[in-house]
Amino acid sequence: MKFQILLIACVLICGNVLVQAQNSAATAAITAENQSIGTPAERERIKAVCLAESQAFFDLDYDAWAVHHLQSENDHLTWNNPDGSFGDQSGWQAISEDMESWFKIATKNAGKLSQFNHFFVIRGDFAYVNFNQTVTQPDGKTGKSKEHRVLLYDAKIHAWKIMVVNAFADHTVLK
Repeated sequence: MKFQILLIACVLICGNVLVQAQNSAATAAITAENQSIGTPAERERIKAVCLAESQAFFDLDYDAWAVHHLQSENDHLTWNNPDGSFGDQSGWQAISEDMESWFKIATKNAGKLSQFNHFFVIRGDFAYVNFNQTVTQPDGKTGKSKEHRVLLYDAKIHAWKIMVVNAFADHTVLK
């Protein structure tokens, strides 16, 4: 009986050690992957995508804007409007049709775009970034917004693509 109890205890302890070793190896692999994706150079690549997408938006350049998006049924946009309401769209087909139409009737923004105070969460091929954005107009007035992007890394083309945009502007500044 003592031998059986000792054998069971040994199996439980050895099994636990094996599971811990497997978990440690998996954690190390995930950590190594995140370190390679989450390098300062990778964060700069994500910043460049966000800046180029926003600049194309303000330039009313639909093709340049669209190329930075994932263009899937999972794409999502949310924004606030000057009247206090908000807009919300899901799915690339609806988003692209509305944005292409809007780009044709909107007025190009001549301001200087700036993004700063970036906060990143990067896990493998998934990234979330929060940042402040300003657009300084030729008359010196500066519009401000808080921006959020969710991006996925497309390994086939070695590029980050935006899947979610949340843009919340302070519309009182430019009135």
